[in-house]
Amino acid sequence: LCRDLAELANYARVDNRQYRLLKAATPGPYTFILEASKEVPRRISHPSRKTIGLRVPDCKSLQMLLELHGGPLLATTLIPQDETEALNDAGDIRDRYERLIHAIVDAGACPLAPTTVINLTPMDSGGEPEVLRRGRGSLAHIGLGRTARYARHRSAIPARQPFLPCCSAMHPSARWKTHTLFNPS
Repeated sequence: LCRDLAELANYARVDNRQYRLLKAATPGPYTFILEASKEVPRRISHPSRKTIGLRVPDCKSLQMLLELHGGPLLATTLIPQDETEALNDAGDIRDRYERLIHAIVDAGACPLAPTTVINLTPMDSGGEPEVLRRGRGSLAHIGLGRTARYARHRSAIPARQPFLPCCSAMHPSARWKTHTLFNPS
């Protein structure tokens, strides 16, 4: 999660075409797959593709948290081991993981629908963006309406990925100036 496009550009290589699309979509319910810059630690980027998923959220609580933190945050959805549904309540997260995390920030419920995930790496070689998952973000809003190209293997990203309330938990082992965020929506 990044505060704005300037911060996003520190962690991904962005050309002019990609920038125009990012500018139209951010902040918003979109996650973009981009080529990772050298600022991104190897353990955070995709190991064989050197890509990273980045997002500029439109949630005011997350924007405030990003501002206070002064840098990007590593985000994930909290689906406990051997379970299929994400935890969706800050109280439940506290009850189950209180001894494993430093703090929980409860900012209330966020939409259950996932973000729209768009791979922008084909644009590096003159190609078109590829939709990996349709979600809350409108393709028409960012100029991809009818011309959107969909990934052949759409199962790479689950069609229904639950999101949690705007709630973050700060794990003691966090490195790279990040914290684990539960529900980046």
